[in-house]
Order: sequence, then structure tokens, then C-alpha cells
Amino acid sequence: MDKTIQRLDQDRDTLLRMPELNQLTDRLEAAGLGGHLDELAQADATPDTAVGTFRHLWWSSVLDEARMRSPYLRSFTRTEHDHTIEQFQRLDRTHRDTNPARVRYEVATHLRQTRDAHPDQSTLVRTQADRKSRHLPLRRLVDKAPDVLMAAKPCWAMSPLVVSRVLPAARLFDVVIFDEASQVLPHDVITSIMRARQVIVAGDPHQLPPTTFFHRLLSGTDEHIHDDDDEATPDVFESLLDMVCSHLPHVHTLKWHYRSRDERLIAFANHTIYNNALVTFPGTTQASPLRLETVDAHTRPGHHGSSEEKVHRVVDLALAANAPVPGATRRGPPRAAWRTCSRCSSSPGIKERVRPLSCLRDMPVSSGAAGRGP
Repeated sequence: MDKTIQRLDQDRDTLLRMPELNQLTDRLEAAGLGGHLDELAQADATPDTAVGTFRHLWWSSVLDEARMRSPYLRSFTRTEHDHTIEQFQRLDRTHRDTNPARVRYEVATHLRQTRDAHPDQSTLVRTQADRKSRHLPLRRLVDKAPDVLMAAKPCWAMSPLVVSRVLPAARLFDVVIFDEASQVLPHDVITSIMRARQVIVAGDPHQLPPTTFFHRLLSGTDEHIHDDDDEATPDVFESLLDMVCSHLPHVHTLKWHYRSRDERLIAFANHTIYNNALVTFPGTTQASPLRLETVDAHTRPGHHGSSEEKVHRVVDLALAANAPVPGATRRGPPRAAWRTCSRCSSSPGIKERVRPLSCLRDMPVSSGAAGRGP
């Protein structure tokens, strides 16, 4: 008893909290956790161990209650679930592997029917294919043999900027599709839209609008140094997506986000921009994919915008992130790099560092036009 009184005297903070601790003990014992509390006390468990133990007990009881109330959870077995997943993956791979053969068969059947229906066009295309020189320009060939060419090549992919040079001014396609439409200028797509019966526009209104920053950088016309940092922001324009959103009869939102390898990469944007409307998936690693890069953000006298060190670091990270990966398609520098470099200083040194990023930047967004036929 004397030792106990001496220990309490040395730990007066705990002594003053004894009424509260007794109340908590009574509540735990009333909940049927008195035995677990005694085991923790006998083991002299640390606070973290005690908290982890009670959390495990709590979630175990929640799971047991859910199983009692849900027939589906009661009948769930991991073996059967794994078998279902394996079966779905196998059938999905089979479907994916057989689709190309099915598409090729449909295209070949339609092409044979079209050639039989248009023998003159078929003869012209064969003649041009057999020639080794002095071919007809593609624009004239499409004009003279549109049915056979569209049946042979139902899908065309090209930049909107070359459509007028390649295709005649005729409605050749069933549908024209614009991807990344938030990066496309409206006046660049008129020639593509007029050559199709329908248009599908895909894009994200929260992405950066079209800008001429890198075009001016490569052409050497961006030599003016702005006095105000806000004025150093690249010129932005209304995008194709902005123009058509208020006019298209059907607008659908794609909610499944699949590009981020870890949902922590999209979590902030999902919460602050998309109002938690995106469906994301947890990553497979415990290590965070985010890290802080600290640089000197002070600019030298006479310079404006981002500091040279900041731009150099962003360019290095962007180039490293866009290093060639076997089997992967590079889609351009990260958006953070694009925004930072577009607000950089006008000094020649920084321009030379930003120039490699412009090579990684996607060419003008392609428009894929699906031709007539199956």
C-alpha cells in the first residue's frame, strides 16, 4: 500500500484524473470489455497497443454484425470470390483477343461488297496502289473513290490542321471525335466537323485552356518582358469544349478515374474541383506517391515570374517522368510543369531549359473520324 501511495504521489497528474479514469473503466466493463482491459493492464501494454486492440475489437464486432444482417456477406467465401475474379479475367482476355479478328472480318466483308458495287472506284484504287510513282494526291483520290477508300480504311486519325489539305470538302464520315477538346481552338476544327454527320467532343473543362505559349517560345516571338507577374500569364482562348457544351443535346460525365496509379494523386483534385464525384481506386503501395521538392524561389533582380532554380527543377522532373517506357504512350509533360513553365521568366537561359518540354508536348489534338460501314 505504501508503494502504491508513493507512486501516486509521484504521478499527481494521473491521481487528479482518477475520477475520469474510473468512469471510463466502468463504461468499458459495462460494454463487456472488462476482461480485455485486465489483460492489457497485466501485460503493461502501451497506449498505442491498447488503442489498436480496441479498434480491432470494434471493427471485428462491426463485421460480425454486418454478416448477421446481410445474407450476401454471410454466404461470402474468399475461394468462390477469387474463382469469379479469375473467370471474369479469363473471359475478358478472350473477348479482347477475339475482337480484332471479328472487326477485320466485318471490314473485309463490307469492303468486298463496296468494291462489287463500285467497280470503277475499285479499279482506280488498285491502279494507284500498283504505281511506283506519279500517284494522285490523296485529296483527289478520296474525291474520285470515296466509297472504296472509306470501306478499306473506316477510321482515320489526323490533326484538324491538315484535314483540308488531305480530304475533299465533302461529308465523308459518320462521326468525328475530338479528344482533349479543352486544348483545341474552335476555329481549328470547323473543317473536321463539316466532313462528318455527327460530332463527339470529349474533354475536361477544369483543364488548362488552349495557349500559344510554346508556339511563341519556339518561334522566338516571346521576347517581351512583362512588369507585372499576372501579365506574364500566357494568352488563353475559348476552347472547343467551352463552345459546344452549351449547345450539344447530350452531355455525359465520365466518373471513373483510372489513370492515377494511386488515388492519393487525384484525391485533392477530386475533393476541391470535382466535389468527390470521381470514382477512384486505392493504390497497392503504402509509400506515398507525393513528395515535396524544396527549391530557392527567390528571383534575381530584373527577373519576373518563377525563379530559375524552380523552373530547372520542374523541367528535370518532367523530363524524368516522361522518359520512354516500353509499351507506354507518352502524353506530354505533367500539368504542374506546364503551368509553372508557362509562367517562367523571359530570360534566354530559362527558355532553353523549357524548350525540351515543348518537344514532349502533344501535337495539336488529333481528330479520329469513323467512316461509313460496320
